[in-house]
Amino acid sequence: MKILLLANYEQDNQFSMLGFAGMMKAGLEQTGHEVTMFQPRVNFGKGRNTHQGIGKWLGYYDKYIIGPRNLKRVIKNSSPDIVHICDHANAVYLPHIKGPKTIVTCHDLFAIKTWLGKIAGQSKSAIGALQQKWIFNHLIKSPSIACVSHATRDDLNTLAPETKSRTNVILSGLPYPYEPLPPEQADKIISGAELVTISGEPMPRKFILHVGNNSWYKNRIGVIEIAKKAFGSVSDIGLVLAGQPVNEELRHAMVGLEDRISILERPSNSVLQALYCKATCFLFPSLAEGFGWPPLEAQACGCPVVVSNIEPLRSNCKSALFIDPLNTSDSAQHLVGLLNDSSRLRKLSLDGLKNAERFKPKAMIDAYISLYEQAVRSHAA
Repeated sequence: MKILLLANYEQDNQFSMLGFAGMMKAGLEQTGHEVTMFQPRVNFGKGRNTHQGIGKWLGYYDKYIIGPRNLKRVIKNSSPDIVHICDHANAVYLPHIKGPKTIVTCHDLFAIKTWLGKIAGQSKSAIGALQQKWIFNHLIKSPSIACVSHATRDDLNTLAPETKSRTNVILSGLPYPYEPLPPEQADKIISGAELVTISGEPMPRKFILHVGNNSWYKNRIGVIEIAKKAFGSVSDIGLVLAGQPVNEELRHAMVGLEDRISILERPSNSVLQALYCKATCFLFPSLAEGFGWPPLEAQACGCPVVVSNIEPLRSNCKSALFIDPLNTSDSAQHLVGLLNDSSRLRKLSLDGLKNAERFKPKAMIDAYISLYEQAVRSHAA
C-alpha cells in the first residue's frame, strides 16, 4: 500500500506529534508499505518563534498558504492509496486532498474545548478561536477518524455526535523503545547530562521525576506544590523537572527549594530513559490528557508511577498510585507513604513493566493498517 503521512510543521516544535508521525513511518515501512512523509516546508518561519508575534504569522504563511500547494504536488507525484493526517490540528488540509482516501488521528480536544468555552479558566485569543473553529469544522467532516483513547473519542462524539459512525479508537504506541537499563549504564548517561540542582549542588541520590511542559493541563505548578509538601516529610529526596523550559510562575513557586530541584530542558530520549530508570518514582498530576505518554514511558523503564485519577490515565496506566491532582495535601501524603514503602514501590515497578507491554508500537501499526484497508475498500465501493 502507498501511504502519505501528513506531519506537523517542524518549526512549531510539537515534539510529541513529530514523534508520533516518525513512529508511524518507521512502523509502516517495517511492514513493507511504501511511505511518503509530508511536512509543510519551513520557509518564512525559519529561525522564528512561531507561537507568538510576527513568527506566528510567518508560520501561518508557510503552513496555510504555501503548504497546500506543496501538498498537492506531493500527492500528484506519489499517488498514495491513502493520506493519513497524523494530527487533527492539520485537518484544515482536507479540502486540498483530492483523490485518495483520508483518515485523521485525533489526539485531544483541549484547544477546541477551550474555544467552545468548555474549560473553566481557559480562553483563546480572537485569532486562536478562529483557528480552532476552522480545525474543528474540518475535523468533523473527516471520512475516518482515529482517536488515541476512549476519553478523546468520547469528547469528540459529545461535541459532534454526527462523527460516531466514523470514529475509531487506536491506542498509541510508545514512540521510543523504552526499557530498563543496567544501573551503571543509566548512571553514566545521567552523569553526562550534568544533573545538578538549581543552586548548583549535586542532585540527591533519590529523586522524583516529572516530564512535561507549561500547558495548563500538565499542572506543573501542582507538581511543585505536591513535592514541596512531601519534602517536609522526606528529607533525602529531590525533584527533577524534565521537558520544556520552566516559566516565571514555576520559578517563583520553586523559591526556597533551589537545593532540592533540578531542571533539565528538552532531554534526549536516551537521557530521559536513564532518568526513568533511576527515579524513585514518576509524578504526573495532570488535569487532563488525550493519551498520556510520559507515565507509560516511565512504566516501560520500571519506574513506579503516581498519576491523576482521571481518564485516560486510569485505563492506560492501571498499575499506578492514583491521586487527586487538585488536592495537593492529600496527594503529598500518598506520595510520602509510597516513598517510605519499598515493597510497594517494587510492586508498582513490576506491575508497571507488565502494563507497558500493551503499548508496543506494533499493535498500533497493525490497527492503523486495518483501518487503512477498510478505508480504501470503502472508497473503492
